[in-house]
Amino acid sequence: MEYISWFIINYLIVMIICYFLVIRKARRGKKVPSEVKFLIDFYKLDTKKFNYRKFLWHVGFITAFDVSIVATLVPLINGLIFQILFGFIMIIPVVVVTYHLLGKYYQKVQAQYDIEMEEFERFKKEKDKKKGKKKNVK
Repeated sequence: MEYISWFIINYLIVMIICYFLVIRKARRGKKVPSEVKFLIDFYKLDTKKFNYRKFLWHVGFITAFDVSIVATLVPLINGLIFQILFGFIMIIPVVVVTYHLLGKYYQKVQAQYDIEMEEFERFKKEKDKKKGKKKNVK
């Protein structure tokens, strides 16, 4: 129970920090946070094809989750040097895996958007053709 409460406290503190450094920062139109820039560049995401604010929140949630997981696991190791090493070694794979999952998720969202737009364009062309035929008949 102690570890769960420690995780929740860490998560809330880190989420508040992420809100001010990642989410709120982008709200004001300032520079794009490095985490967001990495995900957009690496996974070739087009921010016009999904909700950018929701994307920022997801990045904040993932970052807070990553830091909280590692901060919860580090005290289980004995010795300060080993704790620091374990923390540095563990943060890298945790961040890589979670950002990879988030990037793949948004690639699927982007692909779904493309499919919906193609269907909309096809529907619009068919509708225009039917209107054209009706005008020619009269």
